[in-house]
Amino acid sequence: MDRKQHEMNARREFILETALGIFLEKGLRETTIEDIARASDYTRMSVYNHFKSREDICLQVFMKDYRRRSQRVLQKIKTVDDPLEKLRLWAWEYYAYSAEHPHIVELQTYLDYAGLNPERYSESVLTEYHELNLQLVDVLRGVLNHGLEIGILHQSVEIDTCINQFAYMLRAIIHRALSATYSFLEIEPDQYMEHFIDLFIRGLRRT
Repeated sequence: MDRKQHEMNARREFILETALGIFLEKGLRETTIEDIARASDYTRMSVYNHFKSREDICLQVFMKDYRRRSQRVLQKIKTVDDPLEKLRLWAWEYYAYSAEHPHIVELQTYLDYAGLNPERYSESVLTEYHELNLQLVDVLRGVLNHGLEIGILHQSVEIDTCINQFAYMLRAIIHRALSATYSFLEIEPDQYMEHFIDLFIRGLRRT
């Protein structure tokens, strides 16, 4: 890597770290490109020289945690052999990381609703995001296929449908568990998560 590229990468990392600091202080939805540029001591155009949009910054900040969270999940599920226990640990580790880093929940929710319009994101980060998603899906396919092979999952389980539902329900449940917003139900986050995980696993188990 030449000196110019090294300096550009350092500037990009500085802007991302600055953006995360503002997200934590001000809130994601209230943070603007102008806020990020001002705090980074750059002009707005200088920020756009490194990132395609505010959404691009959000995704790249998110990816830093997404990589770390995924590694923690993958390491955790290696500690057990039972497929349903792997799913349980997957959900708990996902939740534990999110509780430690609540900004990742807000970023995930924002990106889910904003959508991933290629015009708004750098090609390289979109590619990395999709590749990591596919890697995690492949791992879950292996877990569920193993469960079918050894006969502990109900034979009616449609694997890809199950993976999709598991991912999106897990996001929603974690968001509710860690959210301070109004709900008709008073909850204790850990118990709320445990109830969801038990119900999900019970629905998969062959009786």
